[in-house]
Amino acid sequence: MNALRAGLLIALAAAAPAVAESGTVDREFHESFAVEPGDRLVLRHEDGDVRIVPWDRPELDVEVVYHAEYSEGGLGVSSERDFQVDFRRSGNEIRVTGRELGGGFRIGWNTLHVFEHVYTVRAPAWLALELRGDDGDVEIADWTGDTDIRLDDGDVTIERFDGTLAVALADGDLTLRDSALTESRLDLEDGDVELSGVEGGFRLLTEDGDVTAWALSPRGVYLQTADGDLDLEIGPTADVDLEVRTQDGHAELALATALSAGFEVTTDDGTVRLDTPAATDVREEHGQASGVLGSGAGRILVRTRDGRVTLRTAG
Repeated sequence: MNALRAGLLIALAAAAPAVAESGTVDREFHESFAVEPGDRLVLRHEDGDVRIVPWDRPELDVEVVYHAEYSEGGLGVSSERDFQVDFRRSGNEIRVTGRELGGGFRIGWNTLHVFEHVYTVRAPAWLALELRGDDGDVEIADWTGDTDIRLDDGDVTIERFDGTLAVALADGDLTLRDSALTESRLDLEDGDVELSGVEGGFRLLTEDGDVTAWALSPRGVYLQTADGDLDLEIGPTADVDLEVRTQDGHAELALATALSAGFEVTTDDGTVRLDTPAATDVREEHGQASGVLGSGAGRILVRTRDGRVTLRTAG
């Protein structure tokens, strides 16, 4: 430690007495706004969990509950812990921002235990949503408004969504069930993706996470992974249009017996296995395979670098 740094620490210790503080923070906030088609909620929820609940009223209702306990001690300057939510409307945009306050410089200990941090949003299902958070989870059901979600470590669970969806997650997982997507984009880094009963068109990009899908009805779907594996069950979609690209991950596609599509599989250093007895015009050679299922009306394209690819008949 050099002399300047040592002198600074001595000066701080002399100027700031040793203290120990502890306490609780209990806060509840509630606000409502009249809304109409074209309005948008912009929610900044930091580490808080979010629950989006539809109702029939032309009204946005936001309830926030926060409960935490803190303790700190040692030398330094600290301000009292608190939590605040700001509500603001500007034209057709309603902004709700939650903020944890307090803390500061301290040589010693500083702990904060949050026991409840929840945003409950009730609004018409057509309201557009923009959600930005850190570690909090998001749950949405029965929604139709355009929705844009960006989180750090939080998980996202969506059920019965019908519309345009944008999701960007760092370490969080995505679960999407019984939904119809239009021109949607799903971007994940380390999180896993679980799709069940999803139809429509979307782009799904992942880094290290795995993708699992049941009863998928892809119509203009592009899936790309780096190191994650793909396990997809494709239903009897009349106009299937699916493109899959992987690097080191494996891909297994279980195809419904009534599916009609031409398929083409290409790999560099990986292997290809076909278990599709009903396929016609089958061609196989090293690292490549193609064929036709049913009338061949749709399209299935799989390209991988090092991964193993399996196409099989479901059942």
